[in-house]
Parts: sequence; structure tokens; C-alpha cells
Amino acid sequence: MALGKLFGTVACLALTGVSLAFFIEEYGAYRLSRESDRGQYERLAIGEVSLAPSMRARITVLRACDEGQRGLFGQVQSTPSRRAVAEECLALAERAIEQAPTFSLAHYVVARSRLRLGQAEAFNRALALSRRTGPAEGWIAQRRFQLAVSGNSQLDGIGHATLAADAALLLRSPSGVDLVAHGFASTEAIRETILVEAETLPEHDQRRFLSRLSDGRTAWGGG
Repeated sequence: MALGKLFGTVACLALTGVSLAFFIEEYGAYRLSRESDRGQYERLAIGEVSLAPSMRARITVLRACDEGQRGLFGQVQSTPSRRAVAEECLALAERAIEQAPTFSLAHYVVARSRLRLGQAEAFNRALALSRRTGPAEGWIAQRRFQLAVSGNSQLDGIGHATLAADAALLLRSPSGVDLVAHGFASTEAIRETILVEAETLPEHDQRRFLSRLSDGRTAWGGG
């Protein structure tokens, strides 16, 4: 009887420890979501962020990684600091993929981190994996498209195919077409890829794309 009570006590203590660790990690993700852009960046830079168990918390962490690398605050930091954030975010995203291989956001964060670290082949591969695991999610297609445009000089055949697929999706969206039109106007290297996709659109979508290009010329510095 005494032995049974001892086992029960040990089991309760073990469960309490697991629950406490879970709470700490989840609370850490919540705190991260309440930080300013600067606060999130600095915590990533010094490796103070952990990957929480719940999907909601993981999304919070990976979105912080995305914003930390693409946001204005991160863009003006030193090269060593930006590399440190990229390496930390790469580790977090790869850990998330180990637990959920079809997590499109995690593959996207890997792509962004690989681009920052100058790893072109791995960047293109991760970009394609994000597309493969999230082909119809408009919000992440927008992020991928912007990333591909910013890293256009590093795109290989796989990367250009991913850019084309995301452009095809976004050109059919009232919100996405503006993003594609801006990318077309600002980045000559991707225009042919976008035009090929635009030619496959229904006529009303083609007219909308051309209208956005025309409306945006002055705002984008085109005249």
C-alpha cells in the first residue's frame, strides 16, 4: 500500500513538472506576442525564444521570426545581429517542421532565414516546400511572393516556378493583384514570369491587373 502511494506521488509530481514546463513555454510565446518589434527582435537575437507546444504559440513565434527579419527595425541592424536572428529563426522553424512536416509557415521562415544566410539552394528548396504545403493560403502566398521578389537574384528554376505559382494565385485575388502589380513595376527581373501567368487569366482578371498597373504608375515612380 505504501509503495503504491509512493508511485502515485511520483507520478503526480512528474505530471506537475510536465504541466509547468508546458505553461512556461506557452506563456513565453504569449509574452513574445505582446512585445514591440524591437523587443521581439532582441529576444530572438540573444536566443531567448523557445518553441511552445501548441500550434497557436508556434505560429506566434514564427511570425515574430518573419517580422524580425523583414521589418524595418531588423533591416537597420548590424550584419552580425541579423545573422544571429536568422540562425535562431532557422533553428526554431526546423524544429517546428520536425514536429509538423506540412507546416507551410515554418518552411517559409526557413526560406527567409536561408536567404539571409546566403544559402541560395536551400532558400529555393524551402520556398518550394512552403508552396507545396500551403498552395491555397493567400496570406502566406503574399509573404512568399514578396520574399521571392526581394531575393530575385538568388532564384533558380525551382524558385521561379514557386514565384509563378504564387503570382497565378494572387492575380486572381482582389488584394493579391495589387501586390503582384507592385512587384511587376518595381522588379524587372520577374516581369516575364508574371506576364506568362497573366496571359492565362480570364479576361476580367487581365483587365484588373492592367488597371492596377496603370493606376500605380505614378505612386510607384513610373511617371
